[in-house]
Amino acid sequence: MAEERNLQIDMAAYEKAKAHAQEIARAKGSGGEDLCSLDVHALDELKTKGNPETDQSPKYNYQKGSDGNYVFEPCTATIVGLRMNKEFVTEVPGGNRCGVLLDRSSFYAEQGGQMYDTGFISKEDDQEVEFSVSDVQVHGGYVIHIGNLEGTLRVGDKVKCNLDEAQRRNLMNNHTGTHVLNYALRQVLGGEAVDQRGSLVAPDKLRFDFTAKGSLSIEQVRNAENIIKEVINKKQEVFAKESSLAKAKDIQGLRAIFDEVYPDPVRVISIGYSLADLAVDPSAGYKTSVEFCGGTHLRNTEDMIDCAIVTEEAISKGIRRIIAVTGSDAQKAHTKASGLETKIQNFKNEVEQQKNTNSLNNKVLTQKITQLSDEITEAVISSWKKESFREELGKVKKFLVEAEKASKAEKNKKVLTQAIELANNNKDVNFIVEHVEDGCNSKALNTALMQLGKTNPNLAAMFFSIDHDAKKILCLCNVPKAMVAEKGLKANEWTKSISDIIGGKGGGKDVSAQASGDKLDGIDNAMNVAKQFAASKFT
Repeated sequence: MAEERNLQIDMAAYEKAKAHAQEIARAKGSGGEDLCSLDVHALDELKTKGNPETDQSPKYNYQKGSDGNYVFEPCTATIVGLRMNKEFVTEVPGGNRCGVLLDRSSFYAEQGGQMYDTGFISKEDDQEVEFSVSDVQVHGGYVIHIGNLEGTLRVGDKVKCNLDEAQRRNLMNNHTGTHVLNYALRQVLGGEAVDQRGSLVAPDKLRFDFTAKGSLSIEQVRNAENIIKEVINKKQEVFAKESSLAKAKDIQGLRAIFDEVYPDPVRVISIGYSLADLAVDPSAGYKTSVEFCGGTHLRNTEDMIDCAIVTEEAISKGIRRIIAVTGSDAQKAHTKASGLETKIQNFKNEVEQQKNTNSLNNKVLTQKITQLSDEITEAVISSWKKESFREELGKVKKFLVEAEKASKAEKNKKVLTQAIELANNNKDVNFIVEHVEDGCNSKALNTALMQLGKTNPNLAAMFFSIDHDAKKILCLCNVPKAMVAEKGLKANEWTKSISDIIGGKGGGKDVSAQASGDKLDGIDNAMNVAKQFAASKFT
């Protein structure tokens, strides 16, 4: 392609870039340090040179507009450092992965459980120069933006920070949701019994780890979710205010991980009550969510829109984990749950209708239960709904199992009665071949044949039964010992005479044998052949 355009390739530069890319891949693949990040040597160098820490305040510069949407104020900054191959450089040419250090930044660096922002940094006087931000980390107060560069950047360049606003909005949703979830769990499980053990705030979900004596019941998870919804519906303002650490720790009901080191002053996030309100009402901290937090949050709880707790599980002894979704993802979860609820109700109506008409098709209905169960397992819906649906299907399955047992018992009773009648009505013949009650298993047929033998010990009998669900013919026969010896009618030969006709195989002993096959339409022919075979022994 280069030759077609009369271009030459700088192979030396290509090999150098290739080696650099391989070095990065090796470092990352082995869990090694990113060559663009800030290590202890880099931090020492920055401090020695007197570089001030990054001004991170622009990350909080956003407001809720009159239309309900969030407006993020643009942030302009100056490049104060560029990092490649674990070294600070003054210039980075295009096509390289590097770290960009700014004097101020609106990008949130990963900390406090909240994931970093993504987006891009553009050069003010050259819009074709763009740095794609794929990671943001903070070390010692310095925020490093890591990503790939198109165009050339130099130390001193004026740039503009451009957040992925949709991702930031979801992070804000889920971070405020995490605080409200913490509050809700305290209400449900009892105050100080719940202690935070970790969290993750991602764009697509929130994860919260906490102490608990055991798993939460369906009712407890539902109550926690309902409390979150109540907070959303109350449209409570979310306050973010700095306070001296000592004063903040005096707030009753404040939630914090006290083995962590917090800055002084510390940022306090409170819902529905300002710091002034908390100072006036000492018990207010128990009525709402109050936490130390440096994360980005919504301005009002109504902006969370909705919430769904999708999983609640154990991760270690005494530690539980909840995963939840908010916003449109929560709405989708509730819509999916409503759809499943309708399917389950329709299925229950179908079962009830078959029950009332004595036409239960256990095999088909059981298959539908399996299909519904799989759909419920895969669905991203509220965990309490998921367990509730499983309980409902469990009740239907139990009913079907019991109905199947009752049906089999009834069929066994019928075939036993039928066998006694046949024995009494055929005292003047040597053998009978009968199509008895369908749906009987081999045990039922064998019991019936044994009862026939007790009632009429001189009668040879072959019973056929069709299992329409399994699409199978079952054949069992018994021959009195005297008849085997005197007439040569052997049970195993008798069943062998019809096994090919019913599309199967058979076997057994002289006095007792059985066969089975899948050619249902061959039953009449098989019975005729069986009669002819037996009759031939008495001619």
